[in-house]
Amino acid sequence: MLLGPGNPRGVPFLAVEMGKTRKKGGLIRESGIGSPVVGLFDAWGNPFRVLLDDDYDGLIRFTYGGKPEVVRGHRVLVASKGPDGIEGTKDDVKSW
Repeated sequence: MLLGPGNPRGVPFLAVEMGKTRKKGGLIRESGIGSPVVGLFDAWGNPFRVLLDDDYDGLIRFTYGGKPEVVRGHRVLVASKGPDGIEGTKDDVKSW
């Protein structure tokens, strides 16, 4: 739905590069354009974690790397586990 098809107006809310394999990152589909999305992967082949403030209270509550987190003032958070593939370590790439 974020890519356009499937939402009532067909409006794309997310524009990302198509990837060919998980290891190279990007949006991966089962078998080409128009097929179902497998996921959105980082440069190390790990799935991105996307968190939304879906109740519009200005807070996003979640557990990251085994620890509870509360982030204020963001509507969307995105995280990558980084090259080691382990959530909550120093090499993670996060938007908060």
